Amino acid sequence: MASDGTQKEQTFTEFLKNEFVKVLPEDYLYLVDYVMVCQLGLNLRNNVAHGLIEMPVINKMTALIVLYIYFVLFGFELVETNEPDAEEPAPEI
Repeated sequence: MASDGTQKEQTFTEFLKNEFVKVLPEDYLYLVDYVMVCQLGLNLRNNVAHGLIEMPVINKMTALIVLYIYFVLFGFELVETNEPDAEEPAPEI
């Protein structure tokens, strides 16, 4: 907010260029830009916000990409577990 009480709006692309955002890896920021706002990419932010998204785009792959973006942003790590297969009986104690 400016000293005169006005607020300058910022596009998502401009937001990604802020110094406090640049602490994230450059390739990650490229992915976020491509998925969320790039006209040549998925442009999800614009299409969802303005009701322009088409049903074929709303699929498992798109959901996984968005989840990946959030997992990286919030520091989640996917960890492989050594759980027994469902077909194998659990060991008796």
